[in-house]
Amino acid sequence: YMPNGNYFLIFYARDTGSSGTSYLYVRAAKVSMDGSNATITKSNDQAVSSATTCTRFTVVYDPDVQKVLVMYTLHSASATKEIHTRYVNCSALEAGDQLVENASIISTSDIGTLTSFDVTLPSASDSFGNFILAYNKGIDKFLMSYNEDGTFKIRVGTAANDGNSVSWTSATTLLSGNSGSAMAIEADLTTSFLAVYSEQNSYPNSRPAAIVISVSGTTPTVGSA
Repeated sequence: YMPNGNYFLIFYARDTGSSGTSYLYVRAAKVSMDGSNATITKSNDQAVSSATTCTRFTVVYDPDVQKVLVMYTLHSASATKEIHTRYVNCSALEAGDQLVENASIISTSDIGTLTSFDVTLPSASDSFGNFILAYNKGIDKFLMSYNEDGTFKIRVGTAANDGNSVSWTSATTLLSGNSGSAMAIEADLTTSFLAVYSEQNSYPNSRPAAIVISVSGTTPTVGSA
C-alpha cells in the first residue's frame, strides 16, 4: 500500500509465452467504495525487469523515501546468480492523476536505478530460498536475507540521497549448517532486527528459534540464537 497517493502496487512474474520465460511486472491499483461494494481499478503492467526469467522476488515499503523496494533474482544457466534491487512508485498517482482501467500510468522513470550483485552457488540449479526484506525506520536501513545453499546470508542496505537506489554491504553469515528453511525478519524502531526461523538439527525434527541482528552504521552484529 502506498499512502502517498492512496494506491497499491501489485508485483507478479508473468509468463511471456516465450519458452517459459517469466518477467517481473508491476501494476498500480486503487480501491473505491460505493456503499458496501468495492471496485478495484488497475493500470496496465509495467516491466520491472525484462532481461531474463525472474525466479524469486519480495518487496518492502520504505516510509522515508515513500517507495517500494523490490528484491528479485534472475535465472541463469550458470552457478553465478544475480540479486537485483530497485525502487518502484507511481509518480502520476502521487501527483493527483486519476487511474483509468488498463491505463499506462507507471512510467519507466518510476522504476528506480538498478543495484545488483552476484552470488555463486555450488551448482547451476536455482537453490536460493527465503528471500526476505525488512526496513528499520529508526536507522533508515534495509536488511535483506537469503538462503544460499543452506547458509543464511544478510546484507544491510542504505538509500541513496536522491531516493532512487539502494547500496548494499557485503554478505554476513547469519546462520550456517542449518537445514531449516522457514524464516521471517521484523525490525524494531531503534537499531535492531529480529529473525525467527525453523531450527532443524536432525531431520525431521525442528523447533522455532530467534536471533537478534543489531546494526551500527552499516555493520550488522549477529547475536546468539
